Amino acid sequence: MIRRVRHRQSERGVSFIEILIATLILSIGVMGLVHLWTFSFRTTVSSDELSLSYNLAGQVMEQVHISGFNAAEGTSYKYYDGLANALSAGTTGIKFVVKTIITSSAVTSGTIGVAGAVPTSTAIRTVAISARKNGVDAPLYSTSTYLTKGGI
Repeated sequence: MIRRVRHRQSERGVSFIEILIATLILSIGVMGLVHLWTFSFRTTVSSDELSLSYNLAGQVMEQVHISGFNAAEGTSYKYYDGLANALSAGTTGIKFVVKTIITSSAVTSGTIGVAGAVPTSTAIRTVAISARKNGVDAPLYSTSTYLTKGGI
C-alpha cells in the first residue's frame, strides 16, 4: 500500500520570514565589506599624503644642499598642489606646505634666525624642514640637518 503525502499550500516554497532573515544576514555582510573598503581607501590616501610630504621635504632639502652654506637665514615656505607642482602663496589648490627654518650658531651681522643675517665662517647652521597638509598644524613629515662651511 502506497500512501500519498499531501502538502498543504503553506508548506511549499520559502516563507517571507526566511527571506527577511536571509536579507538581514546578507546586509550585515555587505556593510562589513563597505566598511572594509572605506578603511582601505582612507589608509591609501593617508599613505599617499605621507609619501608625497616625504618627497617634498627631501626635494627642499636638496635645494638647501645645492645652495650650500650660503643658504638664506630665516624661515621660508613653499607651497605645492597634490601632484607636487610648486604654487605661489595665496593660490587656490594648495595642498601641502613645506616650511624651512635655517638658523646659525653665530652671525657676523643681523640677528640669528632672521632673514638677512650673515653667518660666520665657523658657524654651524641648523636646517629644519617640515611638510604638512594645508590648513593642518601637525606636520606629516619633518627632518633636520646641519650645514657647515664644508657642506651638509
